Amino acid sequence: MYLPTAELGVEVRSPWHETYDKFPHYAAHGVRELLVVDAEPRSIDAYALVDGGYVATATSAVLGITIADLHTKIDWPA
Repeated sequence: MYLPTAELGVEVRSPWHETYDKFPHYAAHGVRELLVVDAEPRSIDAYALVDGGYVATATSAVLGITIADLHTKIDWPA
């Protein structure tokens, strides 16, 4: 089975902050949503593809959950 894109991309934020440099690549491939997870300070940022670029959002339509609720469901490392 071939799918031309992904509905959701998850990036674990790197110490070199290259995560956001990848957004144009994801947008060019039509990835509907991106989650950026940072283990320190235990944060999640969500972005939705709108008119060829990403805008911050408080809810993941793909997962059907608010980012605040998703944050409480993650078993963050100690």
